[in-house]
Amino acid sequence: MSKSRHSSKKNKGSVNLSVLLIIIAILAIFSYAVSFFFIHDASNNNQEIIVTQPHHLEENNLPKGEVKIISPINGTWYSTNDGAILTINGNSFIIETPAVDGSNNIKGSIKISGNTAVFQNSDSKEICKNSRGEYFWEINQEQNVLIFKLKKDNCTARSEKIPYEWKRM
Repeated sequence: MSKSRHSSKKNKGSVNLSVLLIIIAILAIFSYAVSFFFIHDASNNNQEIIVTQPHHLEENNLPKGEVKIISPINGTWYSTNDGAILTINGNSFIIETPAVDGSNNIKGSIKISGNTAVFQNSDSKEICKNSRGEYFWEINQEQNVLIFKLKKDNCTARSEKIPYEWKRM
């Protein structure tokens, strides 16, 4: 009698293990299906296109859905001149200058067209409010440096900061 009890315990143990493995496999398949759905759905709605020369991108050739165009100068840079920090995110910029009495920030929008960057301040402070400044830009890939050269800018606060070398952070 003890043999039959012992063998039925082994069968129950192997059945429980088999059921557990089947449940884990089903959960894994379900998790994969759910993640595939969300990743696939997100990739259709929010597409990023990295453009090195934006003027070559025409509206009628854009993919469907929301498109975020990323310029090669997007990111955070620090000035090799005075340590100021320039952050470019899409069509907005901020220049943060650390100072003993607080930081002086210049905020606004930026439009990149070819090798020209147009800055327009929109900060609530009166630092060159709504003034535009145009700069040529280039990236030295070897040194990972962004260089702005003044084209025209009447805002002294901005023109004293931008036309220098900026290193990517």
